[in-house]
Amino acid sequence: MAITRAFAKLTPYFDVFSSCNRNFKILGPKPADRWCGQCPKCHFVFLALAPFLPKPRLLAIFGRNLLDDDTQAHGFDALLEYRDHKPFECVGEGAEARAAMYALSQRPEWQEDALIARFRSEILPQLDVAQLVLEPWLTPSEEHRVPVRLQAALAAIG
Repeated sequence: MAITRAFAKLTPYFDVFSSCNRNFKILGPKPADRWCGQCPKCHFVFLALAPFLPKPRLLAIFGRNLLDDDTQAHGFDALLEYRDHKPFECVGEGAEARAAMYALSQRPEWQEDALIARFRSEILPQLDVAQLVLEPWLTPSEEHRVPVRLQAALAAIG
């Protein structure tokens, strides 16, 4: 979450970046869009950026609202580690995803979205709200592998 909060300030990259694993394949046709909207990376990046970007801007980046699509429930459940295990992908921790989902569930602009409504009614009652605080996830870990030469640049946007 600390990384996506920092990235949310880098607006010149919004129209060109992608983290979708389906876009980076060796064989087969290349996707037309930068975001497939179906893979764990798309799900996590959408969820992790949502607390830090205006909703219309996030939807413009992805071309759709992944949290207002019932067919995406299984993928988000896996991120939340709800009835499923965390995907074997480079995505955040389950607790981190739950904190982001909880943050969105508290915002009026997300209230009507299908998966947020489902989170509030079905998943949230099973969770300890004290464990859903977003702020602890906003402090970069002391353990990292960021090269010394890049640490100042990272601190400047953090």
